[in-house]
Amino acid sequence: MHEDNPATPGSAVVARRAVCLLALQLRCIAELQARRDLMEAMADWRGIEEWVARDVEPDLCADEREVILAAIGGCPTPSFIDATWRAEALGVLLWSLGAIDSLPPFDTKFDIDELLDRAPGLAEVQSFVDRAELRRQGEIADAEERASHWLWRLRSMPHYGKSLMSPTVRQANAGYADNWPDDVAEGDLAAFGGPVFRLDLDSSELRALRSIVEERCRALRWLARGGSWEDVDMSS
Repeated sequence: MHEDNPATPGSAVVARRAVCLLALQLRCIAELQARRDLMEAMADWRGIEEWVARDVEPDLCADEREVILAAIGGCPTPSFIDATWRAEALGVLLWSLGAIDSLPPFDTKFDIDELLDRAPGLAEVQSFVDRAELRRQGEIADAEERASHWLWRLRSMPHYGKSLMSPTVRQANAGYADNWPDDVAEGDLAAFGGPVFRLDLDSSELRALRSIVEERCRALRWLARGGSWEDVDMSS
C-alpha cells in the first residue's frame, strides 16, 4: 500500500506544469507549420505568444524557454525534436489530473490532437489550475513503478535473443508480470507485437520506445517523488 508523500507537487503545481508543456507543444506545432508557410505560422503564433508572455513564461524551464522564445522557423533541430517528445510528459500530467482516462501502452505515443483537446484553452488556464485535482498517490506510484521497470529494462540492452537475457532481467520481468501480465511476452516486456529482445537495436521502433518511456518516467517520478522538474533523478 502506498502512502501519500507530502513532498510531492500539489494539484495546482502539476496543472501549471502541464500548461507549460502545453505551450511547448503549441510552439512545436508552429515550427512545423512554418516549414509549410512561414508567414501564416508567424501570424497564428502571435496570439499564443502574447498568452505565453502573460500567463506562462514565469513558470517555464530554461530548455522550454529556449524553444518557445526562438524565432518561428528558427528553432534548433535537436531542441525541437526533444520538445516534441515532451508531449508524452504532457499526457502523463493530464492523466494525473484526470483529464485523460488511461495511459497508452509504452509502444504507443499520445495522440497530440487528443492532448490539445483535453488540455485547457488559452482563456481557461486559471480555472483549469483552480479546479485541478490529482489522482490518488497510490495510483501515481504504481504507474511510476511500471515506467521505471521499463526504463531499467531498456537500459539493460543489448540483448539479441531470449537466451541472452541475464538471470537478473529474467527474474525482474517475472516479478513485473505478476502485476502487469499484459505487458509481457516470452518472458520479456512486450512492444510492437513481440518481446523487446526481438527489436533491432538500430530500429526506429526502439528509439521511439526509449523516448516514450524516458519522458513518461520523468513525469511520473516528479509526480511520485517530488523535487524540481528540471532535476528529476533519471540515473536508475
